[in-house]
Amino acid sequence: MRSLRRVWATRPLPVRVAVVVMLAGLVLFLLLAKASAAVVARTLTDGLDSDLAAAVGAAAPAVSEGRPVPRLPGPTTRVRVLNRAGAPLDGGGPVPLSARDVSRLLAGQPVWTSQAPPNAALSPTRWSGRVVSAPDGTPRLVVAGAESLAHASLIARTTAV
Repeated sequence: MRSLRRVWATRPLPVRVAVVVMLAGLVLFLLLAKASAAVVARTLTDGLDSDLAAAVGAAAPAVSEGRPVPRLPGPTTRVRVLNRAGAPLDGGGPVPLSARDVSRLLAGQPVWTSQAPPNAALSPTRWSGRVVSAPDGTPRLVVAGAESLAHASLIARTTAV
């Protein structure tokens, strides 16, 4: 430690000032990079959430009237009808939602899930949901989910500092 102080003290003042300014600039740059990554992530997530809320909003009236859920344009968003326990009621396969995810969706909070298809990387999916009453009065959870590989890739690239 003494030798490091001795080396630092023997350097000319302009060199020491330049090193301190460079280090301060590097720290500031890293903080700004982290902040901008957080803003990008939040903006993308908010856009995805509004798309999912629109999909749930379009499907909810059909469920409450007892009609089949209309197909959405585009392959990325899927709408499912579940009971309060998370079991599918629409004749589709199982939904990759845990009990905790279902309880958060019942409370109106969106959730992220990651599922690994065979021979593929993790596929992050954002889910949003709303409880509606079926014609017989039983509650149904209408959920919309969208895979977001582009979102995850962009976030991974912007946060790799």
